[in-house]
Amino acid sequence: MSYFNVNSNHPLIENSQEYALIKKYVAIHSEDRDFLKFPNAAYFEIELPEDMLNVSTVKLSDYSFPLDYNTYSKDFDNVTMTFQINKPYNPGSTVLELAILEALNANKDNNYEIFIQDGTYTGPQLAIELTNRFNAAVSAYILDYFASHGYSGLIPSFTGYQGFVIYFNSVSQQMFFGNRSDSFILTNTTQVPLPVNAKQTCDPCLPNVKDIVTKYPRSYQENFCTPQNKHVVPNFYDYGLPSYLGLQRCDTSSIEAPEVRFYFENSTWLLPLYPGHPVYFVEPINKVMLTPPVHFYLDIEGLNFIDETSPFNISRFTLTTNETNGIVNSAFAKIYAAEVYGSWYDKSPAYKFFMPPAERLRRLRIKCRYHDGHLVQFKGLPYSLLLEFTLFNPQQVRKQKVFDPRTGV
Repeated sequence: MSYFNVNSNHPLIENSQEYALIKKYVAIHSEDRDFLKFPNAAYFEIELPEDMLNVSTVKLSDYSFPLDYNTYSKDFDNVTMTFQINKPYNPGSTVLELAILEALNANKDNNYEIFIQDGTYTGPQLAIELTNRFNAAVSAYILDYFASHGYSGLIPSFTGYQGFVIYFNSVSQQMFFGNRSDSFILTNTTQVPLPVNAKQTCDPCLPNVKDIVTKYPRSYQENFCTPQNKHVVPNFYDYGLPSYLGLQRCDTSSIEAPEVRFYFENSTWLLPLYPGHPVYFVEPINKVMLTPPVHFYLDIEGLNFIDETSPFNISRFTLTTNETNGIVNSAFAKIYAAEVYGSWYDKSPAYKFFMPPAERLRRLRIKCRYHDGHLVQFKGLPYSLLLEFTLFNPQQVRKQKVFDPRTGV
């Protein structure tokens, strides 16, 4: 019979399945990203200072975001609109007025296009911007018509078209469109294409496009000059500048009136340019939008846990199924605004729970976007996040006895 020696100088240590709960905090600053690869602060990747092991939860402990965002921007496709002057008034007097009438009649079935400046406006500022842009668009056309149809001699005496008067009603929060002489149509169904490079994020101080293509890998190229609207979801709510101004999606014809006044003020808003001739105006149905969205979503790849509805899409609508176009695990946190010295700051209950714990986290891909997919435009302003990691640190069971001299135990 053979006998085996079962004695060992290296006994196995039993796995106690006990852990020490550790909280680790990491501050992430947008200005610490790779600017060459990620010029837009709303979308970047960053490496943590160390590996986070056995991660049970990740929580957004607090955050600080800048407050200054554009309500109107090329990135949002809400800075353009079109209109027509379908029935210009015939004054029948001077040669200049008859030449202007001829020019307007020649273009009465075509659209005038306007582009407003990117930014955030007060109601009166936006009314002035629109008034000047509308009149400037008509003036530019009339000058081109004069130059190309033998009326060059009238150009010095032409002081510009001054028919449009657009007004912000501070009581109803509506933007009223008026013309002192000519009937007009707001062609809201027409979408003006933006210039080729209008929606691109190329930084003029970064290497030029040719250098990017030849010297940098594709991952860099995609972040240099990619239109920001490629992930934007089409929806019925947002149809460009007209929707922000409270106008309907359909074309809207002006209404004729002797004059228009608002009784909370002591003056009449819209008076005829020619005595005895009516004025024309459009009253929007909805209020004008003067502020950017009051919240946006924070996406962190691999940590998202919030489900989000998505704008209705008629292409996915069926009568026989209960299909949804919502998104599962679309965001990590919903960021709200609280103004303190030009910044948004708050604490968030958002956290990601892992069961079993995630083995390792080291690199995070962060995106700040609005509900429709547009990236938040920080315009060079920095922001910061504080993430709380809950880690399970394996440990051996150690029995310790502590003597308390006060009790003698």
